Amino acid sequence: MLLSVADGSRLLDSAKDSEYKISTGLINRRGIYKDVFGSGSGREWSDYQFRPNFPIAMVVAPELFDPVHALGALRLVDQHLRGPLGMKTLDAADLQYRPYYDNSNDSGDPATAKGRNYHQVRVYSFHHSVSLILERFSQGPEWGWPLGFFLRAYLHFDTKVGEGKAVSYHCW
Repeated sequence: MLLSVADGSRLLDSAKDSEYKISTGLINRRGIYKDVFGSGSGREWSDYQFRPNFPIAMVVAPELFDPVHALGALRLVDQHLRGPLGMKTLDAADLQYRPYYDNSNDSGDPATAKGRNYHQVRVYSFHHSVSLILERFSQGPEWGWPLGFFLRAYLHFDTKVGEGKAVSYHCW
C-alpha cells in the first residue's frame, strides 16, 4: 500500500495521543502512556504498567504527542520513576515491582530468585524492539541510560508548554 505524504500525515494525526492513553480498569496510575501492546491472555494488566519507555518515543517523534499531555506524563515519570541512579524500570506502586537485584537469592520467588528481576524476557509478536528490550528489565531496578531520553523529552515539552517556555536559553 502506497501513501502520499499528505495521507500519511493525516493517518499519523488521527492515531495520535488518544491511541496510547490508558482508559481501562486495568491501570495503576492515570496520565501515563502505554508502551507495550498485546502481552497476552491473562497478562493484560502488563500492557498498563508504568515504565520509562515512552520518553524514547517522545525524543524520536515528538510530533506524535500532545505537548500538554506529554509534559504531564513526563512530570509523573520525574515524580515516580526518576531515582538517584537513573530511571526505575517499573513504578514502585506496581505489584510486580522488585527493586533489588540479588544474584545469591535462592528463595522460591520466581520473580527474584537468582537475580531473575534483571533477566526477564517476554516475547511479543509485534515489532516494537525498544519495548521488547526494555521489557527484559521491567521489575524496578534503576538504569542510567533511559535517563538521557527522559531529560531530552522533558526539555523539549517543557520549553513548548511548561515553565521552560518563559526561560530564554539554548541547549544542544
